[in-house]
Amino acid sequence: MDNLKRLENRMGFGDIFEMVKRAVERHTGLHRAGLTLLVGNLPSNIAAYYPVNSNYIVLNGFLARRIKTVTASELEFNSFVFVVLMHEYLHSLGFLDESDVRKRVNEIIADESGRESMAYEQATLNWLEKYPELDVPVREGNSFEIIRDFDYSSQPYI
Repeated sequence: MDNLKRLENRMGFGDIFEMVKRAVERHTGLHRAGLTLLVGNLPSNIAAYYPVNSNYIVLNGFLARRIKTVTASELEFNSFVFVVLMHEYLHSLGFLDESDVRKRVNEIIADESGRESMAYEQATLNWLEKYPELDVPVREGNSFEIIRDFDYSSQPYI
């Protein structure tokens, strides 16, 4: 049942996103190609967002860097990223209602790895309550970085 066991290993955003896409497709039958990940500094209460009708998922780099320093393991950090990317990927597939998307994320993760998994815990907790040290003002600039090799299984080779 634990299809998310690989989250224990050191992984890049693209590797985690491939797991997200496979899990979502198994549960919804839907797939979308050609997404780009942008990483920028956002307020700590925004983990990520999907600009509707775009090809981008925007991840809060400030929050990701901070959470990397306070999590106890690769599994904990990767589970955080997995949940955030799944949430935004579902938005990109046309699921726009926030409460519906949260419910779908919880259901998919429960089915993929169980309700006792770190991914399920990350999906159901309030991050700013569990990690209060994340709730600090963003002090860095507002530029965005494009993450290469993000949606790599959807990219054609030349």
